[in-house]
Amino acid sequence: MVDVGTEKKPKLVVGPPKLYTYKVYDLPPGPVVEIQGVGIGNFDQPVSGRIRDINPAKCTLWYQSAAQAQEITQKKQKGEPQQKEDYSVEPFDLPENIWVNYQTKDYTYHKKVTPGQMLDFTLLRPQLSEEAGWLYIVSFKDDNDKKAQKFLDRLHKGLIGQGAIKTDITKPIDKKNILTNMRANPNGIVDDTKGPGSSGITGIILLADQYKPQGLGDGPFYYVLEPSVLRVDQFVNVIWFDEKFYEKDPKTGLLTGLSKTVMQGLAQNLPQWITQYKKDKDGAKAAVKLFLQEKANQGLFVDPKVAAGSRVFTKQGQGLFESTITGPISIENYPIMRKAGSSYVIAKPDDLPG
Repeated sequence: MVDVGTEKKPKLVVGPPKLYTYKVYDLPPGPVVEIQGVGIGNFDQPVSGRIRDINPAKCTLWYQSAAQAQEITQKKQKGEPQQKEDYSVEPFDLPENIWVNYQTKDYTYHKKVTPGQMLDFTLLRPQLSEEAGWLYIVSFKDDNDKKAQKFLDRLHKGLIGQGAIKTDITKPIDKKNILTNMRANPNGIVDDTKGPGSSGITGIILLADQYKPQGLGDGPFYYVLEPSVLRVDQFVNVIWFDEKFYEKDPKTGLLTGLSKTVMQGLAQNLPQWITQYKKDKDGAKAAVKLFLQEKANQGLFVDPKVAAGSRVFTKQGQGLFESTITGPISIENYPIMRKAGSSYVIAKPDDLPG
């Protein structure tokens, strides 16, 4: 071991074998340092609870934005026959806080990511005495960063989230009842709003990856988090539109569905209302109110006696408006389908920027 000593007289201190072997090569364009240790060296190492692969794991996370996801889809469809445009589901940039968090006894990484961001970072593997370290990507609706940090600390300590990354959703199901047996996987939704010492918020685990003291080298490891999907079709079922906005079967005259124009307009407006509502509730409410006064059933929800320029809701219309803002499926409780993150070892995923 080299002891720096004084600036003029460095000295060599003879001691027991260390956990890692360092080699220095005088190569052009300059000196090169090589570190050899657990899983990477050619030398025997003493056994200790603190031993680990010292090489930092190089990681890259791509949190795709809705625009990037649409661009990828368009590229894949290039040259194929044009399909009828469908606005029932739309990629959506969640107005939520997405945190990347990794913790071990002596190393912590904590970073918030935004849609479209490429995040490059390194992680140190845990010590042998820890067995494993976990990397989590968690989404929070709550903006309180202190609560989010407390939630993540409790998650790493095992105080909450037991079984959150395990699922039986892929177990074989009865082929005779395949549709009725389909079910959502709620395991990743961790409610930490009650009980002593709780963080007071709910987190949704989008990705979890385990790092061992020894592993597949130092990477690179890639993670891709696709945008969530906004279920516009579920929102449509909340609103009773005026009859003129529905398409009809030319033979039977029966209504077949909402017109493409209105559906397209709703698919464009709904993400904006949801995002605006978090920052400016009154502004979002005003936009939704105007939309409903123009598109909802005029006889039932809008007073037909009032001029179009100054429409007012009937009693039922006011109920529809309030339900559209704060009901079970609404601007506040938006119908969303979150996508779990994907991990790639060594191989760079397709479409990764750069």
